[in-house]
Amino acid sequence: MATACIAHSTLRVHGISKPIVARFDQHASSDSGAVLVKAVDDRLGLTVRSASAVRDRRQLGKIAHRLRDLVRQRVFGLACGYADCNDAAQLAHDPIHKLLLERDPLDGPALGSQPTLSRFENAVARPDLYRLGSALADTVLVYHHERLGPDVRLITLDLDATDDPTHGQQEFALFNGYYDTWCYLPLVATVTFSTEPMQYLVAALLRPGTGAATRGVRGLLRRLFAKLHMLFPGPGARAGRCRVRRRHAARLPGDRGGRVRARAAQQPSPRQARPAPPGPGADARAHHRADGDAVRRDALRRAALGPQAPHHHEGRGPTNSVCCSPRRPISCAKCCRPTRALRPSVPPRSRRCASDC
Repeated sequence: MATACIAHSTLRVHGISKPIVARFDQHASSDSGAVLVKAVDDRLGLTVRSASAVRDRRQLGKIAHRLRDLVRQRVFGLACGYADCNDAAQLAHDPIHKLLLERDPLDGPALGSQPTLSRFENAVARPDLYRLGSALADTVLVYHHERLGPDVRLITLDLDATDDPTHGQQEFALFNGYYDTWCYLPLVATVTFSTEPMQYLVAALLRPGTGAATRGVRGLLRRLFAKLHMLFPGPGARAGRCRVRRRHAARLPGDRGGRVRARAAQQPSPRQARPAPPGPGADARAHHRADGDAVRRDALRRAALGPQAPHHHEGRGPTNSVCCSPRRPISCAKCCRPTRALRPSVPPRSRRCASDC
């Protein structure tokens, strides 16, 4: 963005007898660092691929700005921090932004206005978005294929759903209770190669604010796995060497809470710990489970017989080996009397315990 600068400035440096005068007689801009972004884009070819993925539906006689220039203007504007198209009115004559689009910084034609950029964004259809996503993934994966080669030991895909707060009445901008705001819930996929700590953006999927965590995950993984198999046919793309890590808001389909899901199950290593032998309380737990099964069988029998079914304290002997257990309100007839919970008319049990009481 153009800034108002001082016409000239005089600097006095220690050790130099003569003053240094700096004059600013040309147009200035605060976005000179965007030239480095253009150099990276020229190396990757991202904007060229993106422009070729969008179909131009405009009439040839009414075109003032090429589609590639509109894509670059919007991408470089976002990189410089201008998220709104309304900033195009001030950036149309900016010398640095003209230079980014390979125009003369001073005498070159102005950039696209806000209405032009708005019509460009609204004219993008669903097939164009699909091709744009494929172009982004191809650009990232082809670059790393040239950098690392086809033999990669491990490829890790990270899926993360993050909030994108919205303002105003935007389509599919819904209230999300987890983030406590009106937002979109885009799905972001990053890729990591081998043990490198850097994560590279490979895909982004815009979703409504209240969309399910697994929405779009299957199709996204299917497309990414196909590209990985084609570009990395070595050990890195084989089953079990390409894994997917999900975050808390991007749960995988069929995932029951695990954080890492490999594409193929791995056999347990012989060095892994074996299950511990049953402890002294294993028999008691087994008896407790058997007793619970007996209670459920009695309940089903009572439901089938109706009023003729025995009560819960009739016809069922104790299963614990310890007599008069505090967990059992009914004990044997030899060592203990019926508890107060029993009615006086109910005879005590005749079956004895397992212990000699």
